[in-house]
Amino acid sequence: ILSNLISNALDAVVGQSGPWIRVSAGPVASGWGKAGSAPAGFVLEIAVEDNGPGLAKEVRDRLFEPHVTTKAKFNGMGLGLSFCQRLVSRNGGHIGFDAEAAQTRFFFSLPLAQGQHTTRREEQAQVA
Repeated sequence: ILSNLISNALDAVVGQSGPWIRVSAGPVASGWGKAGSAPAGFVLEIAVEDNGPGLAKEVRDRLFEPHVTTKAKFNGMGLGLSFCQRLVSRNGGHIGFDAEAAQTRFFFSLPLAQGQHTTRREEQAQVA
């Protein structure tokens, strides 16, 4: 899943002035919006952001459908995100596109096992 999101981001930043990709991960409180059905507790969220040209509004609602692609003809089949969505769903998670982010941002979340989350401060305290 992460490999697919990074590969898509790499394709998006080609030709950009000062291209960048940012990958972040950490525990967040569960709940993926009004339609979400996450278990109580925390989930691990992994996000991939890039400074590519972004996505047209016409494509955003269909991103996770098979054969939907923003790539030039013969450069992609449009199966990566739909496959990722199936994998994430089968593991009790959620994948999405953050339409409100300043840059292009995809994320996926997976449930953490009970008691497997810590905040950055707790991690620092455990190391000290």
